[in-house]
Amino acid sequence: MLEKYINEIRQNSRTKKSHQLLPYVKAVPTDKILEVRVTDREYSPVDNFLLKNYPFKNKITALGIGNLSEFKQKYPEIRTISYDGKKFPFADREFDIAHLNAVIEHVGDFSA
Repeated sequence: MLEKYINEIRQNSRTKKSHQLLPYVKAVPTDKILEVRVTDREYSPVDNFLLKNYPFKNKITALGIGNLSEFKQKYPEIRTISYDGKKFPFADREFDIAHLNAVIEHVGDFSA
């Protein structure tokens, strides 16, 4: 029961952010979008939320760490890049929009 309630809160939050993001950045169908930190396996209905709801999936590049084979099967129209989690493997200005959701808690460690 608690998990269902948490997923509803997460879905409401991500829905609200999605509806705010695209008008805010004035996204158009030709914009190239970088989605940072995709998950290979979806553990809840709101994982990879923007990817599921953005109508121009062929304009998205999904960036993640590790094996993304399940992701590639689920979203074959989305360009998928796996990297080491350090430096982004892209040129400056390669994308018009970058989207990062739930990333900050994965940056750095407590030893610094």
